[in-house]
Amino acid sequence: MGLVSPEWRRPLDAVVAVRTLLVAAVAFGLVLGYVVDAFALAALAIGGGAAFAWATAAVAADSPRRVAVGTTVLTTAPVVVLAAVAATDGRAGWVLGCLALATALVVLETFLGFTDPDVSDALFEALFESGTVALGLGTVVVVALSVASFGVLVGAVRATLEASTATTVGAFVSLQVGLLGCGLLLGGIRRLLGRLNVPSAFADDSPFASRFVVDPGGVPLWYVLALAVQAVLAAYPPVDALVGAVLSSQPVVGRVVRVALLSGALQGAVGALLCLLVLVALTLAAVLVVVSWAGSSDTPGRTVALGAGGFTVVGVVGAVGLLVVRGVVSLSSLPGWTTRGGSPLSNYLTLVLVAFAGLLALWLLLVTFWKTVEASGTAGTDGWGYTGGSVLLFGATVLTAGTAPPAVPVVGVAVVLGVWHLGRYAVETQRDLADEVPPLRLQVVQTTGLALVLAVGVAVTLAVGYYVVPAGYVVVVPSLSVADNRGTIALALGCLSVLSFLSVIVGDRSGYS
Repeated sequence: MGLVSPEWRRPLDAVVAVRTLLVAAVAFGLVLGYVVDAFALAALAIGGGAAFAWATAAVAADSPRRVAVGTTVLTTAPVVVLAAVAATDGRAGWVLGCLALATALVVLETFLGFTDPDVSDALFEALFESGTVALGLGTVVVVALSVASFGVLVGAVRATLEASTATTVGAFVSLQVGLLGCGLLLGGIRRLLGRLNVPSAFADDSPFASRFVVDPGGVPLWYVLALAVQAVLAAYPPVDALVGAVLSSQPVVGRVVRVALLSGALQGAVGALLCLLVLVALTLAAVLVVVSWAGSSDTPGRTVALGAGGFTVVGVVGAVGLLVVRGVVSLSSLPGWTTRGGSPLSNYLTLVLVAFAGLLALWLLLVTFWKTVEASGTAGTDGWGYTGGSVLLFGATVLTAGTAPPAVPVVGVAVVLGVWHLGRYAVETQRDLADEVPPLRLQVVQTTGLALVLAVGVAVTLAVGYYVVPAGYVVVVPSLSVADNRGTIALALGCLSVLSFLSVIVGDRSGYS
């Protein structure tokens, strides 16, 4: 399926009421962000929530490219939201979290609904494939960074080069071992290319190139024994002294040996070639693993697309790890992260484990949530995503009631009521009218009418809550501080208005059931 709802549930993004509620929810969310002095972070959290909702629908698309983008966004959007929340202090973080979740629920309900089995299956597939990639490839990256941080490779290369040029016999043995290793790697590369069905320059019908290929089973036993004997003799000082005396008696030969073998030039060239062949072999092996992994499915392109989230996680983890190992970035500079002693590598590994565990828990929660809703038999036309979004918006409004101007909670209650009512109206209208769409003029009139009713309600509630009720309380309770309680009283009246409106709707059998 594409990025659309199933047959019984068309997208609602073209409905005027839904467009209005989306704009109202986002605008009021930004207002709350401004109230808590986190406007930019609120925009980031709201955008992350909307992107997460879009990605949830995109993983069930037909196009592998869209699935790949959706899986990637599904992985990165929560990180963006969590970073925005972590960058705030105290109550502002809870406000941003509520705004992000509310946006995600409203956008999901608008484009998809919550009971599409294709989406639940696609989410599980994305979790499995991306998790496989993240765990497998991530382990390789973490191990490689750990080795690099301790300087094992650099130390091994330096020790090998020093040992290979310490004695004349040792230099000769190291050169033979390096060339033998190159030949063995060429043979391995040829076999990998054969398994990938790629024409090879080292094929059997190419006599010149095949001369450089060494088959592991084709190395004579006597040559292996000869190399072992040479290695033993290289470690025996009298042998090196004897060879040195012979070379001293032949100045020209001795000079050539010193320049060619003892200088390390040949060993360095062979070592560079050996490293290049190792990289080529590892690359081909990685390609073979990916081909085998994707080829196990009937749709290889979709399998790779579903694993794109894992590749993204590994890429970010590898980039951050490289910067940490090189000392360019300190984990203490990350928002919400406090290092507790130890080396940068240990703190980095802790961060990786926390990130992997957090993403895994989030995806499992999403899949479980979707499966639970699907198993509960909740109808796709209930529109409860708008209800959940309204509740979260109301929660964010309550969290800011103590510090926000009195008009903010009242407007917030109106926005909450508008989002809930307009969303349910759009869903119920689509269910009742089936394939018919209300005329645009009728949609505009109905949406404008509700907006006017809410505006009048806001004005009346604000006037009563800000002036009449506090003035009466001051007469009855002189110790009451009017300035500190107007916002709370206005919010209480707003809640009372919501309850009254709900009681009218529930009592009306022609309304929502």
